[in-house]
Amino acid sequence: MLLMLLMLLMLLMLMMLLMLLMLLMLLMLVAGLRGEVEAASRSAGDFRFGRPAPRSSSSSSPPTLPCACSNRTTSTHNQPDATPPVVLAVVKHVGGEEEELDRPRHRRRRARLLARRTSLAARLLHDEPSLDPRPTSPRSTNAAMMATPQKNKVLIVGCAGAVGKALAAAIVEKRGARSVIAALRNTALPPALAADCVCEFGIDVRDAGSLDALLAKHAATVECVWNLAAPLSVETAENPAVSEAVTVGGMANLLAACKAHGVARVCFSDSIGSYGASAPRAGATGRWLTENPEQNPGSDYGVQKRKIRELLKAFAADVEGGDTRWAVIPGVLHAEATWGAGTTEYALDAILCAVEGRVPELIVPEHELLPMVYRDDLVRGLVALMDAPREALREPECGYAIAGFSFSADQLCQRLHARFPAFPAALAGDTEGAAARFAMAWPDELSGAAAQADFGYEPAVGFEAMLDLVVAAHTARIAAAAAAETRDRMRRVLAAAGGAGEPGAWDALWLQEMDLWDLGRPTPVLVSLLQELPLGRVLVPGCGRGHDLLALVSAEREVVGIEAAAKAAQHARQLCEFAPRVGIVEEDFFGDAVAALPPFDLIFDYTFFCAIKPSQRAQWGARTARLLAAGGTLLTLVYPNFPGEKADDPDAPGPPHPVSLAAYERALAPHGIALERSFASEHSVERRRKHEVVAFWKKSSAAL
Repeated sequence: MLLMLLMLLMLLMLMMLLMLLMLLMLLMLVAGLRGEVEAASRSAGDFRFGRPAPRSSSSSSPPTLPCACSNRTTSTHNQPDATPPVVLAVVKHVGGEEEELDRPRHRRRRARLLARRTSLAARLLHDEPSLDPRPTSPRSTNAAMMATPQKNKVLIVGCAGAVGKALAAAIVEKRGARSVIAALRNTALPPALAADCVCEFGIDVRDAGSLDALLAKHAATVECVWNLAAPLSVETAENPAVSEAVTVGGMANLLAACKAHGVARVCFSDSIGSYGASAPRAGATGRWLTENPEQNPGSDYGVQKRKIRELLKAFAADVEGGDTRWAVIPGVLHAEATWGAGTTEYALDAILCAVEGRVPELIVPEHELLPMVYRDDLVRGLVALMDAPREALREPECGYAIAGFSFSADQLCQRLHARFPAFPAALAGDTEGAAARFAMAWPDELSGAAAQADFGYEPAVGFEAMLDLVVAAHTARIAAAAAAETRDRMRRVLAAAGGAGEPGAWDALWLQEMDLWDLGRPTPVLVSLLQELPLGRVLVPGCGRGHDLLALVSAEREVVGIEAAAKAAQHARQLCEFAPRVGIVEEDFFGDAVAALPPFDLIFDYTFFCAIKPSQRAQWGARTARLLAAGGTLLTLVYPNFPGEKADDPDAPGPPHPVSLAAYERALAPHGIALERSFASEHSVERRRKHEVVAFWKKSSAAL
């Protein structure tokens, strides 16, 4: 036994001795490597192109290092004597395996290796790109990307206009958030779009200094600049001097800033106003404008556009890599509520008048055809032109017409009359005003052949489809405004009656026929779910006129509706008069008569939870649990659904008050009622679809 212990002790001592020897060797190796690295660092400044370089005693001739991306040399003047640690590491290891630099037979190889290492050191010191053909590690690639900003943003000058906002939204959708720099004067972008853009305010194109500061700040990341800052045709006719300063002077200032800060690609939105009386009436192209630079456009508006094209042409010739592109834009039609004072905007005014039941003033001759384009199509074309490879653009000066469709005021009136019979089928147009003169001078249609051939653009929205889109948008806005006005009146009536929780308050609304929430038919979502709902006893709080009661009742279902408003309860009784398994309880949901009702297998809640005060929700949860049988189902249509703090704000305007699944859960969970599933339904009423969720809840069999 003693012998075995001695042997183990000797083995342990031997292992400790081996470990000490290994540690000593490691320390010697580290010391040797450090000496070689320092020697290589000192030698790195003495070798260029494989041969020793004598040091100059003159301070006016600093040593140079070869630059990897050109024939230029990079000065090391004023560089610190000590090479940074990261460069030392690269100088040591860039050659692959270790080199024996001190042996005579390796002298030439040593010189070549040090020249390579010195070149790489210079690139690291001066942020030059590496030409080393070997793969670069992800870590070094990421460092290079961080050091060199990516030119992947688009600067839009005049971004607050109808085209500018749509163009910004399209670029953000394609390239991602923060890919657009929006140059704005005073007007802000819509909040959702502004959150995805880099917004710069106070940018006036007439102020060269503001543009220079803007480009100085962002040029390192800007790939392309769009200039959309220009008054419309009628605005130009009314004040040509101001328009000249904005359109021509603004472009000159912008191009000067781009040149000063190294931005080579500039795009511009030209106009059909560039064409004069000598232009072709059909199939007008951008090429025609470049081949007929002396044609008379017949207006200050057109002359200013021609001056812009001349500035762009000079910029492309004068700037290294200059890349200018322009698009001839016809009348732009869109579904927004407002627009500027242009010639083709007469069509937008006429459509809105038809929807609102008014008769417009026609500012153009009724028989003149004018080229138009729907804004979504236009933006697709502008983005395609911007992103197209330069070599694919074969038209002179990269100028293209963006085609859409053409129609006259007569044709527009006939189409609107077919949709709105009260709108006149014909109107007498003007022939004397500025808009009329523009309309008579401009082409009847543009040719989209070149744009289709070179960057694949062709319009998708025609005349009738445009009318569908614009009419629908105006109709929805008018309906929403009317609904908002009715809601405000409803809230005022409820407030005057003491609030939504007071007896008689809802009676006041029904007496004034202010039943905004009533669909006039069974709830579509409920109808779609009838086959999967439980049978037995069913309760509908706040049943109103009783449409949902009739939808639910069957041979296997007995339905009870609760309605506090006497007039609504009367309507429900009349509607369900011949449905023997339907009962109406004219009582407040929180009243004693309701509390005495036997339990129900199914409770359906829609526009009731959102109608009560937020302070009553806990009481609602307790009463619902009291009325729902153990194992019973609660079906709720959560509307208006606003997840987050808004649903819990006691001061949020209502009814309807903002609600959420979480708000329901807080009211129901203490009573053993849990969420089973929730989903959005395609059967939701269209105007509520974005803010409505269907939710199924189940009461525990153990809950009382």
